[in-house]
This record gives sequence, structure tokens and C-alpha cells, in this order.
Amino acid sequence: MSRVGYVYVGKSAGKNWDIGIQQGVWGWETSVLDRKDGHAIAGSLREGDLLVLARGGPSPRAQTGEWRDAWMKEAWVGSIVRELYQSNHQVWPDKPYPHRVDLVELAHFADVGADALGEADAMECLRLSGNKQGAPVIGQLDLADPAADDAVDAPEEPPNRLALVVIRAEQRQLRSLKFAGASEITCNLCGRTFPARLVRAAHVKRRSELEPGEHRNLANIMAACAFGCDEMFEHGYIYVDDSGSVRRDPRVSPGSSLEEFFASYLAGQTCTAYSKESSAFFAYHRTNMAQIDMVAVSAELTFPESAVHDSP
Repeated sequence: MSRVGYVYVGKSAGKNWDIGIQQGVWGWETSVLDRKDGHAIAGSLREGDLLVLARGGPSPRAQTGEWRDAWMKEAWVGSIVRELYQSNHQVWPDKPYPHRVDLVELAHFADVGADALGEADAMECLRLSGNKQGAPVIGQLDLADPAADDAVDAPEEPPNRLALVVIRAEQRQLRSLKFAGASEITCNLCGRTFPARLVRAAHVKRRSELEPGEHRNLANIMAACAFGCDEMFEHGYIYVDDSGSVRRDPRVSPGSSLEEFFASYLAGQTCTAYSKESSAFFAYHRTNMAQIDMVAVSAELTFPESAVHDSP
């Protein structure tokens, strides 16, 4: 689940809306956040969380549930790139709104209902925000896609429209940053080079299990070819040990097709994505996907003293 801050923007803030989304920043007055945990809620939004700004709905002075089928004239979705900070640098013409977050645009919708905003309670979150003078109200967005969890460019569609927008935007950003538009890419596991369309930008640690701030960490992204490496790594049939070597999971039976693939393309390979920065992600995969105990593996590879004999 990904955290979302929902903010309802009133009619009088039309010019501020335009300035905020153009400059990628949103802010609140101190008096707004002084109300009932406002500072704590705004401060709980982390890098990579979402902020949904919406306007043009019915009156917020409605009963709980009355906004369930409401529609917004406009909604803007941004990903937080700088967490809550204070600044008196003038952005908006009427007030300073010193408590701010910086954002990068992910989506801009017109005439939207709750299904486009990520959850059944999205409209209720916006109604509550409207009653709190635009203070953020926290909701959740399901971005998990078990069938495509480790591939940032997998084709399966997530559960709702907002999730689809967020994941696709993240996919484009990560792939662009990692591969820089290369026409050919070398698989970090087997070392073979293929056209870019045949190499996946794959998560080492599954996307649904990432901690806040890890989603855009390029150390968790590696190149894995579509000719076996991506699937074998995803399902734990291969793993990367704590020296960076590609290893076969003990579940791979001798003489099986998986063992033949490993022997042909992966035996003796060093994962070129392994580094000090990525080691924790590979350790997580080793423990949770391949379920490898490196202490036990090391013990098996170490001869006991009783097995050591003097030379004849």
C-alpha cells in the first residue's frame, strides 16, 4: 500500500491552484495545520507518497457518505519529492503558506469520481479535507500487483486508474534513469546483451515490500533479460550471494531444465548490479524469496578440522 494525502481546494483558491501545479509545490497556512494533528499528518507524508489535489466538488458541509458518488471538476496527482519544510519565499500572491511539500506531476484528470482517485474512501477524505480548510487527510492506495511485482515494466494492470497512472509513471522514470535510452542492454545476471525491449528493469526487492523512500532507489533496480534470468530471479530459483556471485537455489533439481539453463548461462557469473548500495536489497531477496541462510551455506563450504589431514 502507498500513502496518499488528499487535499480539497476551495473555489477561492483558483489562482493558487494554477501556481501550485505549475511550480510543483503545495503549502498550508500555520493556522490550518494547527488544527487537530495537522502538523503531524502533513509531516508524516514521505518522499514517494502521493498528494491528490481536487476541486470543483459539492459543498463539503455534508454528512459522512454523501460524497460517495460525488464527482470532482478537476484533480491533480503529484509524487512528493521533498517532504514537509518551511519557507517564506513568495509563491502565491495572497498568503505565504509556509508549510510546503515539493511535487512532481504524475496525472491531471478532469471530471473524476472515486474510482479514478484510488480508493472507495477517496471522496470522503476530500470531504474531510474541505471541512479542515484544505488540510491533508491520509488515505491508502493499493499499488501491489503480485503478478508483476519485481518488473517495473510488466504489462499487467493494477487495481484502479490512479494506481495504473502512478505505476506507469514510475516505470518510465526508473527505466529512463537506469538505462538512459540505450538501444541494447546487458543483463546483470547472465552477462548477455540484447535489444532493450528484451531486457526488463527488475526490482531486486519486491515493489510491494519496499519501505518509504525505497521506491525510486536505483540500487534496487537491475537489468534482467527476458530469456530466463528475470523469471528465475523473481521466483527465487537463483540468487546473488554476499560476494556478488550468482547462485543456484537448492530447489533446482540436478538434470532439470532449470539446472541446464543455470549451467549454460549463469554458473560462474558475477552479478554486475551487486554493490555496497544494492547489497541490502539482494540480501532481502536471498532471505525472503530464495530463502537462503548464508551462514548455513558458508558452513557447508568450510571443511571441518577433522577433514584436514597432513600431507603424506
